[in-house]
Amino acid sequence: MYSVKLNQKAISYLSKPVNGNGGYQELLRKLQGQYDQDSQTLNYNDDDLEKMRRYNKYDEGGFENILQSILFCIDKS
Repeated sequence: MYSVKLNQKAISYLSKPVNGNGGYQELLRKLQGQYDQDSQTLNYNDDDLEKMRRYNKYDEGGFENILQSILFCIDKS
């Protein structure tokens, strides 16, 4: 398990409600559950990271912004 401190942009995106069903939405709900508000830290594993990178390649409009902001924090750490 890894952890990364998120910036305000990533926190703002990750805090939004997730509507619908599907792999992407399931991933977002999982990540929301793994986010610790007190420390502003997201815990994730290799599978989560692989899915974030894979889903980020799709053109999903607002969805890609959420993953890009999280991946930016991961890549900077």
